[in-house]
Amino acid sequence: MALTLAAAFGAAGAFVLSRGEPIALILSPAGLTAPGLDRVIPWEAVADLDMSLSRGGIVTRLLLPPGADWPERAPGRHPVKLDPKRRIVTLTVGLPRRMKPQDFADLIARYQAAHHARRALAERAASATVAAHTPSPEALPA
Repeated sequence: MALTLAAAFGAAGAFVLSRGEPIALILSPAGLTAPGLDRVIPWEAVADLDMSLSRGGIVTRLLLPPGADWPERAPGRHPVKLDPKRRIVTLTVGLPRRMKPQDFADLIARYQAAHHARRALAERAASATVAAHTPSPEALPA
């Protein structure tokens, strides 16, 4: 009997472990994606970000400005709350394995900083291109 129970629990454990960790949050240069939302939230659409620790993981609240596209809930059970009146998206995500809460917050901050740096470099390159193609006053006909 004990051998049968051990085999059953072993098979169930192997099945759970083979499924891997559930995807909680996807960070990319384009923005932030959560399984409970129908679209990516671009980094430029995040006016403010607040994180707090809870029993279920990290609660992340995103404040979106009035001009940003508002995401909708995707079908299924996902730990996502939408408050369209206050324009707040609340996501509860579990911490990745072996990651501390501060490391997770720093990771999101690095993605935001990288987005701002890419935008500043693109603006600088665009202004340099315009300046390079502008003829000098000496080259203009009199």
